[in-house]
Amino acid sequence: MNKNIIIALVSVSTIQTAKPCAPTGKIDEVNVADCPVILDVDFLNNNYSSSVTNVNLTQGVINSSYTNLVNNITSNGVVTSNAAQSIDFNFTVASGSTIDLEAIQLLDYWSVEGGDAKAWDTFSIDMFIDGNLVATTANDISGTQGPFVGYLGDTNGNSNSYWEFAMDNNGINTQSNSSITAYGGEIVTFSIYTSQGVSTGADLLAIDGIQITGCVVPEPSAVLFIGFATLGVMLRRRR
Repeated sequence: MNKNIIIALVSVSTIQTAKPCAPTGKIDEVNVADCPVILDVDFLNNNYSSSVTNVNLTQGVINSSYTNLVNNITSNGVVTSNAAQSIDFNFTVASGSTIDLEAIQLLDYWSVEGGDAKAWDTFSIDMFIDGNLVATTANDISGTQGPFVGYLGDTNGNSNSYWEFAMDNNGINTQSNSSITAYGGEIVTFSIYTSQGVSTGADLLAIDGIQITGCVVPEPSAVLFIGFATLGVMLRRRR
């Protein structure tokens, strides 16, 4: 698998005012991943593989519980942000590890819009490695438009969407063969931000969970060890 790493930062603010500006209903798109989950963030307890260290939320407000006032569904460990912020988080690739980053999955998210601008009707994700932008879902590099839609939710639940990392700004809720590779010691950052500019604090995005999938590339020493072990078995079978 030849996938490239993406870093995403997320910032959030907590305002719980239900206004009917965002699209009604929800979207339910769950990625069928080729790689395992290496980072599972619920903003209370983060679970991650040994290839990932130092997981940090750098922008956003963590809520032990938060209720979507449109459908009265309460979720635990929710990060929130208003239009003046982004939701930013990062992690470090463990020393000696290489990861082909595949996708980011947003779980159980919804938006509320009480301001003049429809700030969270659409939003985008940027991925950085060591501070350098390596991929974006925005339709242009300035991020004036975003393909993600922030639905209000409905009585059956909130929304799920994913992005398989691609260098060509595509891939929202779409399977892709591309990936982004990150190496040991590199910091991967993800930034989830409004695409319509700053509005009032009444515009809010809430996310219950985020998953990152990626394939860990075996270290050269491990590959050599497997090769020698296989050769040894073959030699013993010939005797």
